[in-house]
Amino acid sequence: MSNNISRLLDTLLAYLNLIRLHRTAVNFLIPPVVVYLLAGWQGVSAHAKELSAIFVIFGVFLYGGIYTLNGLADVKDDSPDRPLVSGAISKQTATFIAAFHVLISFILMKIYLPNFSVYWLLFLLYNIIYSFILKRFSGTLAVLSVPLTMVLRAMLGFDLVNLWGPNTILLLTSFYLMLAGIYERGYIRKPFLKKGANLKLGNALLILAALLTTGSYFATKNWLFLFIFIVAILLQVSWKITENKIPTY
Repeated sequence: MSNNISRLLDTLLAYLNLIRLHRTAVNFLIPPVVVYLLAGWQGVSAHAKELSAIFVIFGVFLYGGIYTLNGLADVKDDSPDRPLVSGAISKQTATFIAAFHVLISFILMKIYLPNFSVYWLLFLLYNIIYSFILKRFSGTLAVLSVPLTMVLRAMLGFDLVNLWGPNTILLLTSFYLMLAGIYERGYIRKPFLKKGANLKLGNALLILAALLTTGSYFATKNWLFLFIFIVAILLQVSWKITENKIPTY
């Protein structure tokens, strides 16, 4: 009995590791944070159902399938503790899990979030291109493209509160530059993206984000630009201090 329970728990943990639910929990906090920054708690409360649906449909199901596809694409390069590398989950099972997750996400999206069909398609297409093409043929493009999904998640928040304009484009551009700088620095030690990552480019992108947000803040007096500027500066300073202490992963 205890052995069966132990095997069941091991299988469950391997499944959760495969779909990377821990990443979803962090990444899909972006839409509610954006809604909060734009419309406060009242906005979060007003859009609670949509935000919950986005987390479940896009986060748990769609990205559960996407991360599984990513695992299938990276099986030769992934760390030994990943379920597909260790053999905890077979390739056939992972393929079924990926297809099931994507299919369920599509059905639920059509029922509960039909206005977000374009986002569903963009998330899926980008990640297929990233996993099976960019990472194999262009490390630089792969690294620079990673933040695009973060920007898409932020756009979900803007769409929910229906707040678009010149400032929005500037905010999203600043957000992208900041994230691109982070990824250029963060991926510098990741083996299969090492050639595409560039420490100097990462620094330059963070500086560019800081300059763009500073100018935009003084031009618009929008405090969100100041928020992005402060984050970019803090990241630049923190990585300068820990430049030779960043752990490999």
